[in-house]
Amino acid sequence: MCFETGRIPSMWAKSIISSIPKSGNKDKRDPMSYRGISLASTLYKMYTNKLKNRVSQWADVNEVIVE
Repeated sequence: MCFETGRIPSMWAKSIISSIPKSGNKDKRDPMSYRGISLASTLYKMYTNKLKNRVSQWADVNEVIVE
């Protein structure tokens, strides 16, 4: 359905952002000592990977990317 309509479920557009402390930083109060990662839906990741593969294959076949 996503490939036919070009639309994704609204739930896939949401993710959870989690803070991970950077290694070597001692001050836990400093916000710059953390890096954010986004936890997204597994189905969304699978969909975007398949979409990336299709676009890459199309670009190779149609020679739209210049070396």
